[in-house]
Amino acid sequence: MNLKLNQTKTSVRLSEVAIAQVHDLPASVIDSLVLSSSMNLVQRLSSYRSAVSEAWNSAEEVLRRAGMQTVEELERKIPELSDSDWETIQLWVKRKTEMDDALERFKLIYRMGKEQADAKLFGMTRIPALQRKVALKYPQLLNTDTGMREETSEALLGHLLQSTVENGESGTTEVRFRLGEQSETEELAEVLPQVRIRQSLVSRWTDAMAYDDRLNEGFTFKVNDGLVIQNGKDGLLVADGIEVGGTPTVHEYIYPIDDGQAAGHLKKGVARKKKDWIRSLQGAGGKAKFQELLSKEILVPVLPEKQAELCPLQGLASLVARIDSPRARRLRKSLLFLEVLLDQMESCIPAALPALRERAARSVERIHRVLPVRLTGRLAEGDWFSEHQFCNEKTIGLPESVREDLEAYVQKPGITIVRSSIADTVAGWFIELYGRGAECNDVLGFLTHCASRLDAAEEVKIVEADAKLAVSGAGMRKPTGLSEMVPHGTLSFRVAARSEQAMKRGDYQILAECRQGGDVPEEEQWIRELLPDAEPLWFSYGSDWTGKTKNFSGRQLLWPTDRQFAGRGGKFLTVSDLKIAHDPESDTLVILGPEGIPVAPVYTGKIPVHQLPDRIRLFLKLVHPWVYLKDGRSGRMRPGYSPRQTEGRVVTSPAEWRISTGDVPLQEVGEPESDYYLRLHDWRVRKGIPQEAMFAVVDSKFPTAACSGNEERYIHFGSPRLIGRFAGSLAEGDMLILTEVFPERGAHAIGRSGQPCVTEFKVAVKWV
Repeated sequence: MNLKLNQTKTSVRLSEVAIAQVHDLPASVIDSLVLSSSMNLVQRLSSYRSAVSEAWNSAEEVLRRAGMQTVEELERKIPELSDSDWETIQLWVKRKTEMDDALERFKLIYRMGKEQADAKLFGMTRIPALQRKVALKYPQLLNTDTGMREETSEALLGHLLQSTVENGESGTTEVRFRLGEQSETEELAEVLPQVRIRQSLVSRWTDAMAYDDRLNEGFTFKVNDGLVIQNGKDGLLVADGIEVGGTPTVHEYIYPIDDGQAAGHLKKGVARKKKDWIRSLQGAGGKAKFQELLSKEILVPVLPEKQAELCPLQGLASLVARIDSPRARRLRKSLLFLEVLLDQMESCIPAALPALRERAARSVERIHRVLPVRLTGRLAEGDWFSEHQFCNEKTIGLPESVREDLEAYVQKPGITIVRSSIADTVAGWFIELYGRGAECNDVLGFLTHCASRLDAAEEVKIVEADAKLAVSGAGMRKPTGLSEMVPHGTLSFRVAARSEQAMKRGDYQILAECRQGGDVPEEEQWIRELLPDAEPLWFSYGSDWTGKTKNFSGRQLLWPTDRQFAGRGGKFLTVSDLKIAHDPESDTLVILGPEGIPVAPVYTGKIPVHQLPDRIRLFLKLVHPWVYLKDGRSGRMRPGYSPRQTEGRVVTSPAEWRISTGDVPLQEVGEPESDYYLRLHDWRVRKGIPQEAMFAVVDSKFPTAACSGNEERYIHFGSPRLIGRFAGSLAEGDMLILTEVFPERGAHAIGRSGQPCVTEFKVAVKWV
């Protein structure tokens, strides 16, 4: 396949299936956090300042004629002043007194307004849609006797913003629909909540059972596929996972091993039951050796395919169903009872959720008495449950003209697609090791070698090379390899219209942006068309045991440090089943399956690609080497202002303010909060920034890719809590990017319960 962007004309296709993420609450709910009285008084303070300044200019002229420096000196010579000069001084004193009085009133109103806003924030826990979120994560907030603490109020603020204007893991309802299909009913479809135990907790329970000598009889264990050879010594690829702000981050590293008599067994890569492993290791210590290999993760548990098809709690319960011991029976009973409680939590009214959540938490604690696990991050805080809401088969009323506008936009989406130089760099390293046209059977070893060479300096070099290629307009100059995907991404857009009738008349605007990647669940046929020359291997790192998720047909790829499964018919492949070969004709690397045919891992996980371990990111780059860079950006963003740009009904770029974080005023030590509020207001007015905006803090030294994973956050400069959150996000040396809020208030045509809400639409796009 010869695909040459920017040299040969390409066609663009939109998927028929689109996703709408509808926020649960209207954006107007946030207005309760805004100090409206204070903001009105701020406007009057500006008038007072102008009046004082004007009066002082006249007073200075009187002082100059009298040869005085201060008004105090002048007051001692009042009899010598003319009537007009005396009136000038008195006017200045009057204006200054008025301003001082207004400042005192402002400080009082500010303090009272902030207390009232905090009380309103606490009272929002009674809103049904928000009450469910709070009950699952912070049930103590629903107890009015506990009051509002700073840390819990910040947590509640986060839930509120995710339910109104920001994107997050909760606070929206997912609606799947066909783009351009008209709604035939005015009735709202039923929203279906799904309450789940957090996957990271299920993973810890699974490991605890596998490593417990009294509970792991039903498990099968295999040699870790992460065994590698470095400098002639055996090593094992292991992973540590942490959460930063609720976001999972995984780090892999090589752990040296030396297993003497067991080395022969380790290199076979076989999977055996526990008793069979103990028998085969008799010469090396039997059960003691088995426990040692298990503790070092040289042996890892393997879940049968039939377990993967069950929901997690039922699957875990089935693994101990045949163990006849009080401990196993108690664990199984607790797991199944917790599953019943989760089902009840899904269907209950918000008022009943706290009591059910408390019962579910006690069930989790009973499980922990059987399975002692070490909890960190959110799990240590008791954040064990999550909720995802979806609306099945609900038609969104977007007219066909919206699709036509989007199709016209993606012809010139404001991005340049380049084939990243990382692909050529990795291919060059391959040729150095194995030669042109060669094959490599040790895929993990090669990726480990590449990861060791891809240091920070090398990454910066690659990023800058991609940026120069984009600016030059050259784009891609070489054909793609057999394992490479067609360039594709996600078209994210919002629609602004005063009403559904206005939208049907064509009286609307669209804010659209093409992004690299994305989590739009495309149809399987759509994905397969992205790989005309290779078989897709579905690869979902970090998903572990999600349960009740749609599986694509075909084979799945398992990574060594991820959960391992086994089944019949070769449904599961590991990295050791694959090869990497160099294709001299295209000068690209091709991934080959066991049969020698081209394959390609298709990532379907929830962890953002840029947060995956280095080896996985490099592996995925062999399949998706494309980088999408916004046109007109050299990669080094400069401070300035860009007005809104539109083409027809499509807003191609919202109004944007780019400001170095060092130029943003911060609260000084000892400065009263109300004074900082005023100072920030003056700065905002001078910059021409609106009262409310979306903001992101980015590294100005790197290109602004269309996949920049910086989620935008909301700021209203009339809310002390939002100002504090805004100031806490700034870091020295970065760039603050503020963009106008779109749609503006009153233009959210899509909503729930008859109220307009912020809605983010996503549809898959590809260039063929």
